[in-house]
Amino acid sequence: MDPTYRRIVETFAGKVTGCVFRDRHNNMWVSSENGIFRIAADLKTIKRFEVLSEQEGYGNGIEVTSIVEDDRGRIWIGSMLGLKYLNPGDTQFNKFGAGKGSLSSPRIYTLCYNQKQDLWIGTDNGLDVLNTSDFTIRTFKPDPSNVHSLSHKSIRSIFKDNSGIYWIGTFQGGLNKFDTNLSQFSLKSLDFLEGMTGDPAIVTSFAAYQNKVFLGVDGGGIWKYDRTTDRLSPVALSANLPKDLTVLTLERNLDQLWIGTYQQGLICYDLLLETSKDTLSAVEQTT
Repeated sequence: MDPTYRRIVETFAGKVTGCVFRDRHNNMWVSSENGIFRIAADLKTIKRFEVLSEQEGYGNGIEVTSIVEDDRGRIWIGSMLGLKYLNPGDTQFNKFGAGKGSLSSPRIYTLCYNQKQDLWIGTDNGLDVLNTSDFTIRTFKPDPSNVHSLSHKSIRSIFKDNSGIYWIGTFQGGLNKFDTNLSQFSLKSLDFLEGMTGDPAIVTSFAAYQNKVFLGVDGGGIWKYDRTTDRLSPVALSANLPKDLTVLTLERNLDQLWIGTYQQGLICYDLLLETSKDTLSAVEQTT
């Protein structure tokens, strides 16, 4: 085994890895219980970054929930302890908030950067939009008197599609669609919550394909939004998968949709043929 590859394997063996992100230089950033690691594109070097200061509980670990890069090459991480960023060439992450605007909450579930210097931040107490140039913040929160406000304050996932529409998954508040041209939110159909057991579904992940946006749902399988009809509908997978399938992540590669699940393995869905394949058994299943 290549020595560097062996080091990578040994670094993460038995560890919990939360986020993986590839930057503009094809370096891979991996969050783990013992820090943030940058793996070079050629796999020849791996560097660890400490993200907790001594005051924050150095060495106790940090739950990183999201990693993104802005147009200046800064790496931003969202966590249960706030927002931090790493300037190109630096070796230490900076904590956002010192002497600047404050976030709605330090508990961050998701980040989304839009290439216009805006970093969208989903917290457990509202949606913040941070201008990464001057560090000013706009905040969105539910307003019972405004039907075009957020449906819930706890933001769990954010996705911007190719048409500039933002899709926002909430906890117990369904799916929100934000139109930047109208600067307003609209609540999409909650039909997929009907008949579900336990807590209402959380939209965990998104993937775009042609004129559709696919949604991964915690306890609700896969759903798709059709821009042409403005409707949400379920995606039929294998008949032997549970109806309350928990989808953890979605990743599209050309005409394939890769689906990471809880306790149901990895599923590959053919977007053209509308068939799914269990990658563990490699037995093709038709819908």
